[in-house]
Amino acid sequence: MTQNKYTAFSTRLIEVMKTRGHAASRSPSGICMQTLATFANASEQICRRYIRGIALPDYEKIKNIAHHLQVSPGWLLFGEDETSPTTDQTKQVDEDVLHYILKKSHHLYHKEMNNTDDYADFVLGLIRDIREIDTSKENLQKIINLAIRSISSYKEKRYEEAM
Repeated sequence: MTQNKYTAFSTRLIEVMKTRGHAASRSPSGICMQTLATFANASEQICRRYIRGIALPDYEKIKNIAHHLQVSPGWLLFGEDETSPTTDQTKQVDEDVLHYILKKSHHLYHKEMNNTDDYADFVLGLIRDIREIDTSKENLQKIINLAIRSISSYKEKRYEEAM
């Protein structure tokens, strides 16, 4: 039997759900699927896939789940040590990370140069999101790539529908 792709994420999610009091004795996974669905703003069906380790939530859902469970998105995704407490101080974005975002995302809006606000809004939104994740540069780059691929596929679908 092969191990599911997102088993480590699933294990951390189940562990923290139980630790935070969201256990369910009747559920095969031992957690309340309805609560997870509410936290993730997703269906119970997709949440079961998260728990089985065969699907990974998008970043917004991970942020929501982490917020409700009072853990960092970085820990939930990658299991990194959560030693630094969450503070209200503004976390700076490393110049290398900013350069990486700009380098990887500029192609999303090059055809629409007449509307540079969309590009600026996208980059600023992504920066706001990654500032909340305490993880390595390598993992941040993975998250950035995921976000860019997600918006790219959305834009491709919109373009195809318009044709």
